Amino acid sequence: MRYPLASLLTGGLAATLLPGAVIAQEIGSTAPRVFADDPEYASRAEEYGNFRLIAGGEARIEYDDNVFAQPVAGASDAVVRVSPYAELSHDGGQLSVRLRGSLDIRRHASETSENSEAARVQLQSGLALGQGQQLSSQASWDRSVEDRGDPEARSQLLLGPRRFDIFTGGLAYRRTSARYLASLEANAQKVDALDAIDADRDYTSYFGQASFGLRPGGSFYVVASSFANRREFRLEEIVPGVDRDSTTYGGKLGIQFADGGAFEGRIAAGVFKFDPDAALQNTRTGFSLDGSVSYRPRRRTAVSLELFKGDVASFRGGASARTDTRIGLRLEQEMRHNFLGRVTAGYQRSDFFGSGQEERTWRTGAELEYLVSRNASLVASVRYATRDSDIALEEFERFSAGVGVRFRF
Repeated sequence: MRYPLASLLTGGLAATLLPGAVIAQEIGSTAPRVFADDPEYASRAEEYGNFRLIAGGEARIEYDDNVFAQPVAGASDAVVRVSPYAELSHDGGQLSVRLRGSLDIRRHASETSENSEAARVQLQSGLALGQGQQLSSQASWDRSVEDRGDPEARSQLLLGPRRFDIFTGGLAYRRTSARYLASLEANAQKVDALDAIDADRDYTSYFGQASFGLRPGGSFYVVASSFANRREFRLEEIVPGVDRDSTTYGGKLGIQFADGGAFEGRIAAGVFKFDPDAALQNTRTGFSLDGSVSYRPRRRTAVSLELFKGDVASFRGGASARTDTRIGLRLEQEMRHNFLGRVTAGYQRSDFFGSGQEERTWRTGAELEYLVSRNASLVASVRYATRDSDIALEEFERFSAGVGVRFRF
């Protein structure tokens, strides 16, 4: 609910579920939950006093058999992607700081209208206050490029994908002990579409959440949370007299695993209420789900589950609101100390209230990474997606495959 654009979702399944995200892959990132950072392949970062600098990137060539995600006769193309990154960090004493920048440059052989440059700059900081207390902050700028397979992607082929500037900032406080945990967080996000014709998609959202958990014993906490999300559009009334601003709030109950065990992450379920400002629109209550859990049955294997169900921003004509349901599964395997693999599968359903429309998308993918040295690795990947919809023009099948090299200095 706090992330209004699918292309901003992060986590273990982002590479497969969200091909439009900014992804600057590092060596070992095919299976980061099991890659043990073997000393032979460990990064030797540059040290500048108390600061640490790492830099690298990825260069690959991909084949996409349906560039525009069309229902029939999709155009195929070769795509060159270059994704450099750099990160400067400080981690010592009570204060930790991390500044990271990345690019994702795409160049198509034939469909040059799809060429794009995505980017991200992110600053994170943490301050240890003692007695299990932590204060953290983050601020970021994203140049996000819409993927043609997104639920509400641009249908005009010659205009290219939509581009957004997204500014995010937030604060969080957390206190953890052997018996309980408590946390507060708040963030704001401004979404600005670059093209004037997409001004109806400009909005600002404000999110807040409070959580409290008790540890009944074992390696997890039982956590109760309450949250609220306010969404305000720059163009409030596209249809005269119909205000698009809204507030979503609710509560969840779930579990959060303590660090260091076979399970990591959290999962929670509850209810949310969508409350539009427009007097003619009805409020709506729905089931809320949020989870990201990893399980390591052994050192070389990790299984991850990502779950989400909740209210997201919608711009489709005739729809007053949209609810997404997302399920993702990921298997990571270290086959040898220098040979990593992953397999992913995902499902997404988008329900458009007011129009009665529904879309269902299934995705699967696999990737292999061979570590040549501490400075380079070879990667190969495949992805497949299919979507069915109440609108025939929204359906598609899409296959892509690529090979590349990851490097670091």
